[in-house]
Amino acid sequence: MDILLTGATGNVGKEVARELRVMGVPFRVGTVKPGKIVQIDANMEIRRFDFLDPTTFEGAFDGIKHLFLVRPPALADVPKELAPAIRAAVAAGVQHIVFLSLQGVENNRVTPHYKIEQLILELGVRYTFLRASFFMQNLSTTSAHEIKTLSEIRLPVGKAKTSFILRSQKNCRRHSTARSATRTHR
Repeated sequence: MDILLTGATGNVGKEVARELRVMGVPFRVGTVKPGKIVQIDANMEIRRFDFLDPTTFEGAFDGIKHLFLVRPPALADVPKELAPAIRAAVAAGVQHIVFLSLQGVENNRVTPHYKIEQLILELGVRYTFLRASFFMQNLSTTSAHEIKTLSEIRLPVGKAKTSFILRSQKNCRRHSTARSATRTHR
């Protein structure tokens, strides 16, 4: 088992886990609350992993070559909260990091995603940056209140344009998120 999936309880992570299962690829899920994830089959292993708890790093990264990295929304201080885990992953032998980043992040240096991408580049590990755009699910969650009360979506993008991604099993498979995580696996 050489793939560690973070963010497996989120919208994208769930679909990556589902696709890895469909492909028959063994993988490990790293999560703060292992009891909240149901082990579906023998190809999936669950281990405790917490970006804020270095004692969980060794067990999570043991034998891992490929890391699917999702930044937890509550963590934004990259040097303090995320860098230690990313550095530990590479030190433990991770050879490829697939990072769910943001569209246009290369031009937005204040985002945690930019800082994570820079750290990954500095570490010299193989990487895939998935620079996702705006997920349509945000229309019924994150932006729902603005849409209902203001009849608009307010984002700090000036006059920039964006596209919307519909996160679904079919769509995630089409965009090969899991396949990116396993490209060098097979």
